[in-house]
Amino acid sequence: MDLDDWNRIGCAKAQRVCAALEAIIDHGEDVDEDLLEDERSEELADAVLDEVVALNQAGQWQQARSRFTPAHRPFDSHMGDLGLHAVVLLGPERMLVRLGDEVLHIDGEQVVAVEGASMFAISRNRRWLVIAAVEGLTVHHVPDMPAGMLASPQRLIPWPEGVDVDPASVRTLDIVDDGLSVALASDEFGIWFASGDAWTVLAPRPGVGDDNTGDGDEDLAEGADGVQNLGTDACPVYIGSYAQLKSRFGGPLGLDMAHAALSPDGRFIAYGWQDAISGHYVDRVTENSIEPLGRIEARSDYPYCVRFTDDSQKVLSNSRYGVSGITVCVDLASLADGLNEAPHTDEYLRAYGVTLLPGTHFGLEEPVAWIGGAGWSHASPLSGGKPVFTHFLGSALRAFDFDPVCGRVAVASASGVLHVLDPFCEAENGQERGYHPRRELFRWLFWKALDKPVRW
Repeated sequence: MDLDDWNRIGCAKAQRVCAALEAIIDHGEDVDEDLLEDERSEELADAVLDEVVALNQAGQWQQARSRFTPAHRPFDSHMGDLGLHAVVLLGPERMLVRLGDEVLHIDGEQVVAVEGASMFAISRNRRWLVIAAVEGLTVHHVPDMPAGMLASPQRLIPWPEGVDVDPASVRTLDIVDDGLSVALASDEFGIWFASGDAWTVLAPRPGVGDDNTGDGDEDLAEGADGVQNLGTDACPVYIGSYAQLKSRFGGPLGLDMAHAALSPDGRFIAYGWQDAISGHYVDRVTENSIEPLGRIEARSDYPYCVRFTDDSQKVLSNSRYGVSGITVCVDLASLADGLNEAPHTDEYLRAYGVTLLPGTHFGLEEPVAWIGGAGWSHASPLSGGKPVFTHFLGSALRAFDFDPVCGRVAVASASGVLHVLDPFCEAENGQERGYHPRRELFRWLFWKALDKPVRW
């Protein structure tokens, strides 16, 4: 067994995959190249991993990077079942990542658990960090954070009264640019909006997104058992206290893969779940109320992911079927006028995660959405068309974070790999798989087969 075979085989395959994708995307050609295959043996992968671990132990992870090109498939047996669920960049080599139900703080070579934390999010302007903890949501002012540690919270938002909250069940979390409003989604206790210390439950919403829609809704008139319809017949939004809703309807909340996002300026909130067949709900947030703006119809079967643009003018809505999906970019002004037509930003991927890149770096006048699917990722202009690049990273890409200050993107994957990439630099020929794939700077491995995380 020759370790030199590792790069020789891997680089040749990557070159063939990149050439095949250029033929497909640029010239519309049919190709016979298996884009996922990796013929390197598990035995060779074990030997390479041993070398990478040894170089880490010697404080020489950079040599591991220069000596061996990272890969995915040959390491399948090492990965385990936990996977990564969220990531936030706090600097070039500093970040938070969620591994299973645990939050880890990475700073250079140090990886430590954040006690009591289970989920987190950062505002689009990078000034506010919110963390889901046992006592509630803690809000931190990022510029006040000293290197190597998390700052004491600026404020605490206690969990809503009378609600049985499991912080580990929070699937998505978002915070606006002024740090005053937060949205979260949980399959266990619902989709919520917090302004100051005041909470509003947005889902479950009886009669919406299930097979019983329209049955029994007639006795949900305003004031009935404390449940109010704040919407219209065309767009009902049933709101009440959590206790009132649970008491009236009982049983499971009926949410699956719940998710929510706030516009950076705090004026809109979008949310959905897989059983909300009608699509994503978008509400307007005012000083005194939350009012329905409209619904974004699911172009595929199930609403799955939603994210607002940086200027708060548009929202990306992904619906999926299996590992495939469609992402549309909806203009909020058009949605308010009742229009539901929107360009297809991407017509291929189930969006596990998405981030937005400035299009000017690619010679475009509009932003680019980097969408993570089940191994593959696509970076496409908001208006759709030919991708700027595609990149294969191996497993479900559950979370993306772009930090414009350090110019890096972090990607958290279901395989327990944390990727850190330069989104504006194309990879050297043979180093990555994709259509003009990006340059990966390093990765962290959080695998069951390892005694501790390893940097590569």
